[in-house]
Amino acid sequence: MNFENPDPNLFDVRFTIDNRTFYFSKKMLARHSPVFEALFKTCQNKDHFDDWQNGLMTAEDFHIFLNTLHGFRCINDSNVEKQLSLGIASKVDVTVAHCLDWLMGKETMLLEKVKFDLAVKHNLDGLKKKVLSDIESVGDLDDILPADLATLDHATSTLVLQRILELTGARPKESD
Repeated sequence: MNFENPDPNLFDVRFTIDNRTFYFSKKMLARHSPVFEALFKTCQNKDHFDDWQNGLMTAEDFHIFLNTLHGFRCINDSNVEKQLSLGIASKVDVTVAHCLDWLMGKETMLLEKVKFDLAVKHNLDGLKKKVLSDIESVGDLDDILPADLATLDHATSTLVLQRILELTGARPKESD
């Protein structure tokens, strides 16, 4: 979708990132994000945000982010990590949902370790459970775990221990 059309009848806010200007509706952004809603309330009379996010994202990152708000499926292995971070930081559930769908889907070629690391970093319990349930051996489980197991939170450690017990046959696999 093209967000570079400056028609004031269609858009009421501009964001400039990497010298590229995006035109969008404040109402649409605020409806999907309490972070944008607060930004627009704080800066009520402001309609242009220059160098927005100050290098935290590229213009292409923001373009993909805006497309997900419109329901386009544009998440892939090369952008899922950035889009997930943007979705979580801006509290945009639809973007996070698109990312989780991708990460849990069959099309992704990301390693289980990458998916598990993202799940731990962003505390995504559903993704943690999915990755762990797909692990078929203790060796594969060891491959995805951090070198320092003490860095895992209690809930994640419990999930890992449960999976070890299932893989070794000490406990039956819990049904989802």
